[in-house]
Amino acid sequence: MKLTIILALLIASGSACGTTKCRSGTKIVYLNDVCPAGYTDITGQEHGENFGIKPILTPQQREAAERKRLEAWGRENLARRKDTQAEMEQLEREIRRNNALHPLKQ
Repeated sequence: MKLTIILALLIASGSACGTTKCRSGTKIVYLNDVCPAGYTDITGQEHGENFGIKPILTPQQREAAERKRLEAWGRENLARRKDTQAEMEQLEREIRRNNALHPLKQ
C-alpha cells in the first residue's frame, strides 16, 4: 500500500520519469529536457488556482451593475454604428465620383 502511494506521488510530481515543468506566461509545457529559452522551470512548485468568492449583491447592486454593463455595451454598439455610417458615406462619395468620371453610355 505504501509503495503504491509513493509511486503515485512520484509519477504525479514528474520526478519518476524526469519530466520538467516549464512555464512561459500562461503556457505550461512538460519536457524530458531543460526548459527552452523564454520558459521558466517550475518543477516542484505549487501553483494552485486562486478562486475568489463573489460577494453577495443586493438587488439594487445587481441592477446597478447590469445597468453599467448595458450602458458600456450601448456605447460600444453606437461607436460601431457610427464607424459603419462613416464608411457607407465614404463609399457613396466614391461611387458618385466614379459615376461622374465614367458616366454610363446610353
